[in-house]
Amino acid sequence: ADLHSALGRSVLLRPAAGPDGQTVVDRVLIGAGEVLALDPDRHCQDAVFSTTAGGVRKPLWPSPTRALWQDAHALYGAVRDDRTGLYARLRSLRLRSDDAGAPYQLWAVGLLANKTLPVIWTYGSYPYA
Repeated sequence: ADLHSALGRSVLLRPAAGPDGQTVVDRVLIGAGEVLALDPDRHCQDAVFSTTAGGVRKPLWPSPTRALWQDAHALYGAVRDDRTGLYARLRSLRLRSDDAGAPYQLWAVGLLANKTLPVIWTYGSYPYA
């Protein structure tokens, strides 16, 4: 189910072997959704809110024309209370120092759909220190 949506959907991914032996997804099945009653304090702890051109305030959402990394600064800057929720869990990770880069990479993935029609599979990776 899509956590930051009032419409929960069942998504089934079928794995397959890629040309270089990597695991890839070759089919996606999107099931009918059900309307979910989300509690913003409980279910949207890590959501970053944005206002649409029509003035509606809703969680930041992926776009088929805008890469997820372009909004990473908004995700980092939105942390107000890092003692609870997702950010508290991230802070509880032990610091790794086995490489020169950031200790962890956050990976965000999503399937954008127009009703039941899949539009694009999108993903992004961000350093988390």
